[in-house]
Amino acid sequence: MAVVKMKKLSLAAASCDADELMQKLMWTGSVEVSDAASAFDNDDRITPDEKFSRKLSELSATLSRYERALLMLKPHEKAPKGLFPARAAYKRELYDSPGETLERASTAVARVEEVIGAIDDATAKEARIKNSLAFLAPWRALDLKLSVKGTESTELLIGTLPRTAELENVISELANESELSLLSRVGESENAYYVCVFALKQDADKVSSLLSRKGFIRADFSQYSESAATEYENLLTQSNALESEKLGLETALKKLAQSSDIIRIACDIVSTEMARTEAQKKLICTRSAVILSGWIPEKKMSTISKILESYECFYEFSDPEEGDDVPVALSNPEIAKPFESIIDMYVLPAYGTFDPTVIMAFFYFIIFGLMLADVAYGLILAIGGFIALKKFDLAKGVRQLVKLFATCGIACTIAGVFLGSYFGDLPSQLSQAFGGEAFTMPLTLIDPLNDPIMFIVVALAVGLIHMLAGLAIKFYVICKERSFFAALFDVGGWFIVFAGAGLYFLIGKIGLIVLGVGIAVMMIGGALSKTGIFGRVVGSFGALYGFVGFASDLISYSRIMALGLTSAIIASVFNILATIALPSPIGFVLFVIVLTLGHLLNLGINLIGTFVHASRLQYIEFFGKFYEDGGRKFSPLTTAEKYTKIADPEDRD
Repeated sequence: MAVVKMKKLSLAAASCDADELMQKLMWTGSVEVSDAASAFDNDDRITPDEKFSRKLSELSATLSRYERALLMLKPHEKAPKGLFPARAAYKRELYDSPGETLERASTAVARVEEVIGAIDDATAKEARIKNSLAFLAPWRALDLKLSVKGTESTELLIGTLPRTAELENVISELANESELSLLSRVGESENAYYVCVFALKQDADKVSSLLSRKGFIRADFSQYSESAATEYENLLTQSNALESEKLGLETALKKLAQSSDIIRIACDIVSTEMARTEAQKKLICTRSAVILSGWIPEKKMSTISKILESYECFYEFSDPEEGDDVPVALSNPEIAKPFESIIDMYVLPAYGTFDPTVIMAFFYFIIFGLMLADVAYGLILAIGGFIALKKFDLAKGVRQLVKLFATCGIACTIAGVFLGSYFGDLPSQLSQAFGGEAFTMPLTLIDPLNDPIMFIVVALAVGLIHMLAGLAIKFYVICKERSFFAALFDVGGWFIVFAGAGLYFLIGKIGLIVLGVGIAVMMIGGALSKTGIFGRVVGSFGALYGFVGFASDLISYSRIMALGLTSAIIASVFNILATIALPSPIGFVLFVIVLTLGHLLNLGINLIGTFVHASRLQYIEFFGKFYEDGGRKFSPLTTAEKYTKIADPEDRD
């Protein structure tokens, strides 16, 4: 329930130890390396070490090759079992001594690239052959070598005429132009005639001119020498050979797919090396030494000290100074950790300020439960979530979100019991469908459909407590940072006002006096925050305007009732549709289909709405009372596992 205290690490070590030292610091996952080198960008005495930039470029190119190879091999791998298949686990020593692994991966990737290149070449050749086959197909009836251009006294014209040119008319006109010319139709298609024309050489120009006017297009057979039928058969033979070649190459890829695991671990090794090189790029480097500046959690000082003491180096831990860009990490009990994702989606608190995660988690749990109050929906979220956490290998961010929904599912179940919602009013609807009477489930305290007024009263009561908790945190923060006097006039007046309002309803006039004192304290606080007579007068009365803002914020909590009621109404509608044809045989089929699809749709839609609006009430109505944002997330140097996981990680909490 706190922002983790950070220490600044300053380290000077020998250059020869830098790689090994950075590797050991990486395994702790506790050191964020600051960009110390950037402070010397304009200092001619310090020049950046270009080897890190070159190394990063080489690693990036290698990673791209490996990932492309994985992409090519993926269709040939055995389908993994489950929606989130477990990642292979490897020991840390594989990262510390990756030589053999990278060599095997590099060999496999080179072979994959070779096979893929051969497949690409074969595919390109196959495409060219298919085009040639399509071109030659209409000419197979032409019993001439395609290299023939004519004889000593004749010229041969081979090409196409459009179907719009009437062939008989063309032949007639051709005879008028040259009596000894001959047009022979080889074939035809939907759009063209395939023809060959023999003409005397002295008439060739006249014949060509006539044919051009009729839309004749001469065919280009320059790359062929045999007859069209022979060339066609030769190409078919080549096409079949290419098909066989491609099948062989695909078989080779399937065998190479067995190397996918080694390529995956190589990808993670290279990614980790890139992360480490990025960190090294931030160091100040000379020929004989490196200087590191960074941040570590205070609780990790002893762990880091043990590592550094095994090297000949100088190091120092110091407290943050004013103006330092201190990263922020949160430390909360395990039960509250999933709710840190809600704060991550907003913005982290500034370093040294109050971390509201635990208190926020309590209210988020209650509000989420009231918004999606249903026993069945809650059990689906809770049981489904905990099964997913147990069975699936989820990424860290996804895992936290699943934990959040599973935990909030418990809240939905509890709230559903007290609001009498079990798939909405399904038990009552089933009773009526089979001739019984409508009834209310046991332990029901509020029926949202029949008593929405009481539901909105509960929602506003929760909202009032939530906002008062925010004011109490603000009171605590001001007392801690400034003084009780300032806290009294900034926040205390609100509590006196609410105490007075409560006493008025209990014992009457004394409550009015206390209420008046609270208003006076608020007005004094407003006046003290301004300067000048006019400013103090405006400030004192302006403080009363805070009641308008408070009332507006309180009304926002009516969305708890709105979402809870929406979920209940939609569930009731689907229950009516599902039971309308019971107890007939077709009614049972309709019941199963409508009930399943309807409630899954209702759960999906309202789950999103509940998540968004429950978060909004934290961000605006709760955080708005006290929260100091602006924190930058702590990003330590650590391994970069995407495809695999570490079997023996160090404790990084």
